[in-house]
Amino acid sequence: MNPINILFLIYDLERGGPELRLLDFARHFPPDIKMHICVTSSNLSLLPEFLQLNANVQVVLVSKGYLELNKAFKIYRYVKANHISIINSFGLKELFLSVAIKAFSGWNLKTVHHSVDLLHQYGTIQKNLLRFLLKSTNAVLCNSEQSMKLVKGFSVPEDKIAVIKNGIDTSKFEKSSYNDQGLRTKYGFKNSDVILGTIANFRNVKNYPFLINAFRILLKRHANLRLLCVGGGYLLDEMKEVIRSHELERD
Repeated sequence: MNPINILFLIYDLERGGPELRLLDFARHFPPDIKMHICVTSSNLSLLPEFLQLNANVQVVLVSKGYLELNKAFKIYRYVKANHISIINSFGLKELFLSVAIKAFSGWNLKTVHHSVDLLHQYGTIQKNLLRFLLKSTNAVLCNSEQSMKLVKGFSVPEDKIAVIKNGIDTSKFEKSSYNDQGLRTKYGFKNSDVILGTIANFRNVKNYPFLINAFRILLKRHANLRLLCVGGGYLLDEMKEVIRSHELERD
């Protein structure tokens, strides 16, 4: 029996929520399903980890424009050559590409869009485009009820929408495996330090400059405050420079 070929169209392979979930998929996919990944940007810090797995990763650089026909046809040819039966998309650009490929395909190709609450990033034209594309895709998977409400607001039929919440490996948070003192020693924190923490990718939408500036103001009032940011991403080096400019960096 030939394996089922599924393509994931995603904007980057940085250490963000969708990318790490995709990496987890790649680690646990059954042998009768072959996973293909197409990345539409040059942000690829997770690429080595994907390449260690049985996942076929193709990097196709597509800029913010939607009508780069040569690159769109490259993805289309890949879909056709590898007998892709389902295309998953994670962003507006990727949704546009998947729906366009489906429209020009001559076989029973299905498209699935993975939706999170990103509407605050879209202008009127983008929202109208999203409305059209969501109606044209076969299914929409939301990671929360809030995201589902937003999708329903675009007049997407309810039978095309499903909610699959992000899974959490709770064993990582068992009290028996947590060593507060060990972590404080590792990061150079004193017992008297009050630690503020965040776990998020370093992207514009996370607004790290606001967080850093707020922490700088609080630190003037409470000298024992410490800020621990866990994550990666294309803005990491830039945010390190912001921290240095405010003289907040610690050895």
